[in-house]
Amino acid sequence: MSVHKLWCWEAIDHGPDWVFWAQVTPESIKALENFANRSTLQDYSYYIEKELCHHHQQTCQNHIFIDTSNFDDFRSEKNLLIFNVIRIHKDTIEIVCGYGGRGETYNRIETSLLLDIFNSSQITLHYWKVIVGGNFYEYKTLHEGRDLRSLTGYLI
Repeated sequence: MSVHKLWCWEAIDHGPDWVFWAQVTPESIKALENFANRSTLQDYSYYIEKELCHHHQQTCQNHIFIDTSNFDDFRSEKNLLIFNVIRIHKDTIEIVCGYGGRGETYNRIETSLLLDIFNSSQITLHYWKVIVGGNFYEYKTLHEGRDLRSLTGYLI
């Protein structure tokens, strides 16, 4: 499937931070985790982080893809301004581009990843949204949908 629009096409004139947030169905959690374990993304570094999750009240595993140029600083928890990070945590997928991120090449990789995930027959998209805000700007939802059809309609 060819990508005609990037996931953040509507966020470009807003900001400073762009966020894509999605939730899959409970039945899709294991397949999403397996997908993350098998994925490699050009210009991204991958690691697994285990930490206490306040939402689930237990130690949870996060699959994190961070633009390689920021990998060491991100792992050492330095404050980053311009970055691209993808987090997969149980039933959620979050992409964050700090100050718009590192550009179209990264956004194209992120968009392709989303389409690959949701075109898997074992992963069902439940809800998604594109959010902008941060650094003294209120967060607001620019677009949202409830299924793969609405997401592909937004991107294709």
